[in-house]
Amino acid sequence: MISFTALIIALLFTFQVIGIYGDGDIYTGVAEAPAYNGSWYLCSTINTDYISFSVRVLDDQTTPITEGFGQTIQGGPPVQLPKFRPALNIFQLTYNDLLNFTDTTTKSFAYIPSLSCYEKPVQSCDQDVGTLPLEFKESQCLLAVNPIAVPVRFNVSLSFTNSVFNQTFTSPNVPGGTSATPNFATNYKFEHGIGNLMVTILFSSILVYNVIELF
Repeated sequence: MISFTALIIALLFTFQVIGIYGDGDIYTGVAEAPAYNGSWYLCSTINTDYISFSVRVLDDQTTPITEGFGQTIQGGPPVQLPKFRPALNIFQLTYNDLLNFTDTTTKSFAYIPSLSCYEKPVQSCDQDVGTLPLEFKESQCLLAVNPIAVPVRFNVSLSFTNSVFNQTFTSPNVPGGTSATPNFATNYKFEHGIGNLMVTILFSSILVYNVIELF
């Protein structure tokens, strides 16, 4: 007979798998972006016009990585990069634009500036489509690029169907979105982990694409 403890462990494991892999739920886990402009990304397996996510660089960089959570691309140091405080550049983009990012022969890629934290490396990035759906339903992606000389580990909560925040909001339609708005984070609360609310993602045509030159 299965013990009560074993049953609880099995149920927790089931919820964790759903939390990481289910498009109907929130994707959550610890990821790592390799050094020297290495990157991590995760894309939806459905076509959607919505995205909501929170990224937090971890104070404890020895925190174990969540296995099978997203994909990584190794960096290559074209120049000597400093060992600054762990930080990331965060981009929201479609899967087709991600292919441009990963193609070494392509010199640029497009992204949504109002849903990205890219103007400088950051320790946190919170964005939500809110009430402004994206113009087209496509496979949407979250991309984290590490501009420093050591790997960076971070916590991610992401959804392509519902908000990951317990108080919904819409990222301002300006470059950097919430990261460009001082003290915006005081207007809502976020909770990492399996028990978060489901994520809702909607975007609109007024959120225009930006294009960045690849290094």
